[in-house]
Amino acid sequence: MRALGAIEAGLLAALAVAFVRALRLTGIFAALAAGIVFFGGYLTMFTGLGKPASELCLATVALATFGVRAIDQRSSLLPCGLVMAGALLLHRSGVLLLPAWMFAVVLARRGSKRPVDVLGIGLPLLAGIFMIPRVVAIATGYDIEHHAGSLSLRQMVDLENLVLALSPLAIITPLLIVLRGRRMWERGDGRLLVVLALAFLPALSLIHPQQGIFRDWDVLLAPAFFTPAFVHRERPWPATPESLSSTTEVDGRHVLYELGLFYPALATLPGHPATAFPVGLTAGGLPIGLQAIGPYLEDRTPLRFAALVAREWGGFTPPPGYRT
Repeated sequence: MRALGAIEAGLLAALAVAFVRALRLTGIFAALAAGIVFFGGYLTMFTGLGKPASELCLATVALATFGVRAIDQRSSLLPCGLVMAGALLLHRSGVLLLPAWMFAVVLARRGSKRPVDVLGIGLPLLAGIFMIPRVVAIATGYDIEHHAGSLSLRQMVDLENLVLALSPLAIITPLLIVLRGRRMWERGDGRLLVVLALAFLPALSLIHPQQGIFRDWDVLLAPAFFTPAFVHRERPWPATPESLSSTTEVDGRHVLYELGLFYPALATLPGHPATAFPVGLTAGGLPIGLQAIGPYLEDRTPLRFAALVAREWGGFTPPPGYRT
């Protein structure tokens, strides 16, 4: 997965440069625009964000790049169509890119003397037809009461983070319009970027950033480790075959020590925040720890939960001889 993330990050960097060239930016403006596009979405390549978010990030930049080139008559609609078809087949949220693709098709065909690009237009249409059953299933089974309620400031911040992760162009569009002014707007480039960025806005009231168990629960409780407090041991780095085969006692059985990473991985692998906190002592006086796992990007939620638990149960109690 790390290798794939590195490859995708490299592709995003290449697309950022291609995007700047498509807009014909030069000098400091080119460096600024390429940097904003790349650093606006590259974190999705490495943080384990669920579903194909990193690929959709690439699709967003690619659609903007090839769309601008098609509008300026510097390329056909085929690259733009391939990106749109791929986004639709990749994930249902690819539907949000359709307005920008259709806008690019209209502007590219207006006044063009080229023959109609059958593949550039037909492939996304075929992919859209394939997606119809999935879209209908989502629309008919949508949890309107849960997702379409009033938007709080906190949820708006979460949604802003989601949009910026999936569409780094959302923050560059106003800047480029200011820098390039009326010329880029009249040429169609600016209007395409606005459509691409604003396509996500109508869906904001219907998108809940908390998915899975976090749609209905604030935190997920799990053990912090599979034993109470244990005697720490020296372990070599990098690990050796002997250290990897070392065991620890769990309920009277010897279990591989490395399996203790299972519970921390519940939070770290999907990129969720987690806070460990004490909940009591064993019969032998050893502290027992749990962890509160919160929704993606909501670091304060498990921290606040742990603070409330400490307020009600007394929190950490220093053992005899404890020093800070």
